[in-house]
Amino acid sequence: ATGILTDPESGDPIPSATITFRRVSEIFEELAEVTSTSGIDLTASGNTASGNTASGNSVTSGDGFYIVRVNPDGSYSVPDMVAGVYDIIVEAPNYMTLTMNSFIIASDSGNLSMDTFELLSADSTGSNAISGVVVDATTGLGLPYVSVNIRENWNNETGEIIRTLTTDENGNYSVQLERGYYTIEFAMEGFVSDYVNVASSNAVYRGDYGDGVLSSISEVLSDQCRVVLRWAEEPEDPNSQIPSDLDSHLVGASDAETSGYFHVYYPTSNKTAYNAAGELMAQLDIDDTSYEGPETVTIINVDPTNTYFYSVHDFTNRDNTESTAMAGSSANVKVYMGSNLVREYNVPVNGVGFVWNVFKIDQGRLVDLNWYGSNYDTIYGEYGDAPLG
Repeated sequence: ATGILTDPESGDPIPSATITFRRVSEIFEELAEVTSTSGIDLTASGNTASGNTASGNSVTSGDGFYIVRVNPDGSYSVPDMVAGVYDIIVEAPNYMTLTMNSFIIASDSGNLSMDTFELLSADSTGSNAISGVVVDATTGLGLPYVSVNIRENWNNETGEIIRTLTTDENGNYSVQLERGYYTIEFAMEGFVSDYVNVASSNAVYRGDYGDGVLSSISEVLSDQCRVVLRWAEEPEDPNSQIPSDLDSHLVGASDAETSGYFHVYYPTSNKTAYNAAGELMAQLDIDDTSYEGPETVTIINVDPTNTYFYSVHDFTNRDNTESTAMAGSSANVKVYMGSNLVREYNVPVNGVGFVWNVFKIDQGRLVDLNWYGSNYDTIYGEYGDAPLG
């Protein structure tokens, strides 16, 4: 697991911080029913022994916990981290302590990118505005009258609600919150709830900071996989390197006589994939070319005998092999099986290139890839000739 700590108001790294990871449960215990009904294996492999000793002079480990001292540039790495569900505490002198509940760490590749922890300095007070928009995952249209429930700390999905409001007729909302860390829940009857972590401060934040994406329960089947990509909004600075157009790519085996695989992506002619019987296999529900997203891809019926590869392509910087723009885009990918969020990925902050290979579903098993580079052909996975890494 790797990540970075920054001060969102100054932009400076936070070098004197301690991060405590405490393992609280096996991974996906609550999703056993999803595993049995969908045929998708959500369990993690690789590191399984509690108390595995991590290497590196900045990490201390014990039975189910890791204590990390970050590097001078605010970065950190925990090698050989045991898969599981963790509670996280981030502390630094003169900063407000951040608590994150139930963070899932499951990386077969050993290369999981954490959230960028943005700690708030303790020398300021007052309230600040948090705003956003809630949209439909398959149309991209704003959803009116969605309940916006606010709880303290991050990844807090069941704690006490301290504030409730609703979106307007266009799906927008705005709320003043005292300086601190919060979880915002977006809930609406007939839709799968979404959660985002926010911090109330004086900083100007990246695009999808307080936005939500909801999928209709009526459209979601237990063996359906939906992938939602979000990234930063159009910046005010015209010299900003944030890409305007990130593209979702899904590749999988096809039984069509004319091709050994399908490739779902934009343009329109490639937004759907059908098998030889004329049945819809996968589709690109939304394509967004002007910042933020969402871009939504759906596998209609996940075939446990098939292998699927999901990648993100920085179309804006597709000719620049040394681009770091996507790494600074705050790109986020959420993976849903049926109505359950089963994985969430953050773009590696130190990546160079224009292709982010995020994950694959390999013979019914979800496997993290999280590989970054400039070889477009890697999006084809085993169906192409370009190896990852």
